[in-house]
Amino acid sequence: MKITHKGKMIKIDVERAGFFGRLMGLMFKSSNAENLLFEFSEEGNIAIHSFFCRPFAAVWLDDKANINKVLLVNKWLPFISGKGKYLIEIPVNSRNKEIINFLVEKRKV
Repeated sequence: MKITHKGKMIKIDVERAGFFGRLMGLMFKSSNAENLLFEFSEEGNIAIHSFFCRPFAAVWLDDKANINKVLLVNKWLPFISGKGKYLIEIPVNSRNKEIINFLVEKRKV
């Protein structure tokens, strides 16, 4: 999936989450899990939690794949939300280092 952030574009390999994938997200997955794409029927508030998850980046996108919000999420947070039509969960790992550095400026993974 190609996304736009501050006038720049990056391609992120994602796995579309089906019904059960949307229920589970990155819970109980290793840090080497695939990047997950959640698609919703319309743009709105999307709330998630990070129970039983390793650290990950959460990216809320509008219907044109422009970023609305990016957060680095630590484990055990009960409520995280953002507005969008899409949500991408990106595990923090060496494979995603370039993507996370692109999304979260001046931070190193």
